[in-house]
Amino acid sequence: MKSIEVIISSFKVLFDNIVAFFLAFLIWIFLGFFIIPIPPLLFGLYYMANKAIKGDKPSWKDVFKGFDYLVISWALVILGFIICGILIGIFLTIAYSDIGGFFIILISFLVTIIIVGIMGYVSNYAIPVIIEKNVGLFPAIKESISLFRRKFITTITVSVLIIIIQFALVMTVIGIVVAYVIPVVIPAIVFTKLAIEE
Repeated sequence: MKSIEVIISSFKVLFDNIVAFFLAFLIWIFLGFFIIPIPPLLFGLYYMANKAIKGDKPSWKDVFKGFDYLVISWALVILGFIICGILIGIFLTIAYSDIGGFFIILISFLVTIIIVGIMGYVSNYAIPVIIEKNVGLFPAIKESISLFRRKFITTITVSVLIIIIQFALVMTVIGIVVAYVIPVVIPAIVFTKLAIEE
């Protein structure tokens, strides 16, 4: 099954480079208190994933390569906030108006959640596309939408497996440390693999 293969190979990439990824993750956490470094350092983690998947040995210092993408990383975040703001605005308008009853509000809420979820997946694909192909924001988004469409089942299945594995690890003392790394590092590796490998 494609999804299981992706998960297994992604965890292998993580554990083969566990020190570099763990140190980079800590840098992302600590510098994240200053807000501005969060998006570029996330790009840095994807940059490391790109190197590792291609067989190169990433260094924890590679996380700072993300600052090469400072402008585009924040552009992606701001675009996401704008779209989310518009969707939430539409939902609140419907909720506080006489347009419809409970079911209309429920449907609009579910549609909003689904669109925001899709945006998250599209962003996860857009980052490795930007890094791999050195393209602009909108070409990357266009390609990431295509990737999400073509790999929809694998994308959803892999996401569910990541949540299950994380939950299982939290149940163990040793696994707690790894479990905190998984939501950030494993998606970086997984979506990079799905984006650059057919």
